[in-house]
Amino acid sequence: MVLYRKGKIVYKDGKNLIFESDNVGYYVTFPDNKSIKLNQELKMCLYEIKNDFTWSLYGFKELEERKLFADLLNLNGIGPRVAFNVLNVGFDKAINLIRDGNIEEIAKIEYINPRIARIIVEELKEKLSSKSKDVKKLKLCLKIM
Repeated sequence: MVLYRKGKIVYKDGKNLIFESDNVGYYVTFPDNKSIKLNQELKMCLYEIKNDFTWSLYGFKELEERKLFADLLNLNGIGPRVAFNVLNVGFDKAINLIRDGNIEEIAKIEYINPRIARIIVEELKEKLSSKSKDVKKLKLCLKIM
């Protein structure tokens, strides 16, 4: 499995783009890609989904975004479209909505109903909160050193 590739954006069309790396073009679905520009060089974290019916490649600016996408996919009843739409509101906003337990706002995201929003909050709120505490502890330790 490829975790990331370095390359540049050669085409954009809505939520999809073509990412060229080592003279190979990858058709990638990329959330919140308004900040991405043509010919921009970047390191893109990738998530590949293959099954009997489809092959899809999702791209993310940061590893944390990819991890959240994978965490969402591991939840019962959540597929790539729903996970993508959660991240499409923006990574920081998605994290804050989940940590705050804001089921109503999450349910406003396309393809998400209140039941799915509740599952997302119940399953990920504690996990995301503990991760942020670990990051705060690490930053404090580094500051002391």
